[in-house]
Amino acid sequence: VKTIYDGSGEVSRLFWGNGFNITKQLSVGFNINYLYGTINRAITHKHTAADTSFFMDSRSQNQMRVHDFTFDLGLHYNQPLGEHYELGIGLTCALPKTLSIEQQSLIYTFVNSANNEYICNLIFPQEGESDTYTTEQKHPLEAGFGLSLTKDKKWMVEFNASYIEQQLVGLSPFATSSTLSESTETPTTKFALGAAWLGDDDATNYWKRIGINLGAHYYRSVLCTEIYSTTLSEKTYNFDEIG
Repeated sequence: VKTIYDGSGEVSRLFWGNGFNITKQLSVGFNINYLYGTINRAITHKHTAADTSFFMDSRSQNQMRVHDFTFDLGLHYNQPLGEHYELGIGLTCALPKTLSIEQQSLIYTFVNSANNEYICNLIFPQEGESDTYTTEQKHPLEAGFGLSLTKDKKWMVEFNASYIEQQLVGLSPFATSSTLSESTETPTTKFALGAAWLGDDDATNYWKRIGINLGAHYYRSVLCTEIYSTTLSEKTYNFDEIG
């Protein structure tokens, strides 16, 4: 049996944010996010034996439609260290929330003939059931912490770390509406380190006025399927020049 996973779509974020100075050194801010979009997923099981006359292939299709709001909070504090240095401390939090997800699912067996597919048996929905239903999914908590050190407002180094209660959604090939949205939570972490020359606005030489950024990013995530889960590690490096 050959298993084929298909997926398409995206969830986009439209947000509005604002910030306020509580004191000269302390500021707070927030984002109001509107999440919207559609994700399509399918799992197909195809028989690959020499004689498949007595077998039927099967497919599970699922479409998720998201329209909901989430909220972020942030705090930033600056502390001068002598005449030349300044320490920055930042905290961020993406608040957890239970999202309302509209889903549409179809599970069936089929046969191929002359490059065309013909449905044989409809497994879900059964007679009298609707293929559209609403489920709940938790938007995970994400907490971040950052430190920065600036010298003479020209040099800066930064470190950021994030903790995410990642949500993993499973799609079983034969399931009811209640199990199509089964999920587990696996925490993940992100780390970033960067350094920057911010440029000298008073310099007459072009190369001293431009800003240069160097950075590295590490992200540990988990990929989950109906059979197994595996750890994914993402590493990125960047070099930017800002005129």
